[in-house]
Amino acid sequence: MAALTLEQKKEVQEIKNAVLRKFPRLGSVVRGLDFEANDNIGTAATNGKKVIYSPSFLHTLDDGRQTFLFAHEICHVAFDHIMRSKDKEPGLWNIATDSVINQILKSENLPMIEGGVDMPEALGKSAEEMYEKLLKEREEKQKEQEGQQEQNQEQGQNGQQGDGQQQNQDGQNQQQDGQQGGQEGQQEQNQEQGQNGQQGGQEGQQEQDQSQEGQQQGAQSQTGYSSHEIWKEAVEEAEKEKERRENPSLLDKIMRRIHGKEEETPEEDVDYNAEEKSFLEENKKEKEELAKKIIESLERAKEQLSKERVDNEGDSFGDVGEAKAVVNWKRALKKSVEEEEERWSYRRASRANDYSARIEDVETEDKSTTEVMLDVSGSVDNNMLKDFLRQLKPLLKETELKVGMFDHRVFDFVEIKTNKDIDEFRIRGGGGTDIDKAVRAFSKDKKVNKIVLTDGYGDMPRQDLKNLNVIWLIYDNDDFNPCCGKVIYVDREQIKRQNCISGKHKDIGR
Repeated sequence: MAALTLEQKKEVQEIKNAVLRKFPRLGSVVRGLDFEANDNIGTAATNGKKVIYSPSFLHTLDDGRQTFLFAHEICHVAFDHIMRSKDKEPGLWNIATDSVINQILKSENLPMIEGGVDMPEALGKSAEEMYEKLLKEREEKQKEQEGQQEQNQEQGQNGQQGDGQQQNQDGQNQQQDGQQGGQEGQQEQNQEQGQNGQQGGQEGQQEQDQSQEGQQQGAQSQTGYSSHEIWKEAVEEAEKEKERRENPSLLDKIMRRIHGKEEETPEEDVDYNAEEKSFLEENKKEKEELAKKIIESLERAKEQLSKERVDNEGDSFGDVGEAKAVVNWKRALKKSVEEEEERWSYRRASRANDYSARIEDVETEDKSTTEVMLDVSGSVDNNMLKDFLRQLKPLLKETELKVGMFDHRVFDFVEIKTNKDIDEFRIRGGGGTDIDKAVRAFSKDKKVNKIVLTDGYGDMPRQDLKNLNVIWLIYDNDDFNPCCGKVIYVDREQIKRQNCISGKHKDIGR
């Protein structure tokens, strides 16, 4: 059979990856299997060494059912269903194994392929248990049919005997010659009726047997997968291999000595009944362990990124572009500016003849001062960081600006005077997130506006800061609920569509 094309290899690998995301416990089995494309197979099959699938059939399925198809065949190998099929009635074993596998796959929310064996009672059962159940049900049905057959035969015999007695009574009222002839004729007729009754019962039983056989064959053909016909060949080949290992020929012994091979270690006995019944539970444990390792790996990568940014004194993005303000900054900062103006008006009234105070008034009333904290933790990607920086440009038009950064640490504020300073702003950090520490780094001066740009995931400010006047600009996290300040929620998708939004506002505390 021709090797897989590059496109088929890519397709198979994607489906295998999907299987392993659902069932990491199948990892060692998947690594040991080859995959072969063959439209002659109809659907899919396995001989224990490779999975053979029909590309034409595969392409009729959506992604979930493609994963179901491959996982189904891989499970046959993982549970050793081929070798366990020895001494089993093929049709019933086929249904039993499929029933167990399909319930496992459905438990992981994989959609069934149409026509597959769907027996909810198989969940948590082994293939042997389901096989014995099916075998018992078939035997009970056969006994019931045999009883019906005996009843039909008995009815036919009774009909023959009763008709014969009636004929003898009628013959006594006739002349001897006529009586004999009539008796023989009637007897032949009655015998024919009895035989017909008996034959009818036998034919009815044959029809029932054929119906049962047809139902069983139908269940096999409607599994949605191969009918496991290649299993017989696989078992025969495995038996020959086992015989060769246990009773090697002289040539085999010589070749082992030439290649320095030791005696082969007998295969370890595995309780596949227990393996099937505990598979979902054990697979869940492996998924949790794998998720834990992934999280730990990501945390290490974040720490490494953070270290590199700190060691290299940060990286700048260059020109981050322009953007309209996501909020009306003049309005958002208006309250603080008005409070300043009220304070300065009071100073003018009380120190009207103070020349130095009047000079100070002119210098201070020009622009307010704003401190901004940028979230540079590992949960904030580069695109969000660029969004943060772009929002500093319209803000710069309204206020004097100082910008700091935080992850689980706080990096010093840098004075920003021009858009070029924003484009060249060097991003550091990349570790965990401590929002409480970031807020405490703001100036204690109440006249200074305080803004935090963050995704809102991290250690929250403690309640002793509930009176702090902070503007929170929260990206893609409507659940953020801090102890203090005003929250403005930002939808980044809306930014992409409109280049600006007004934002949803919520005042906290105060």
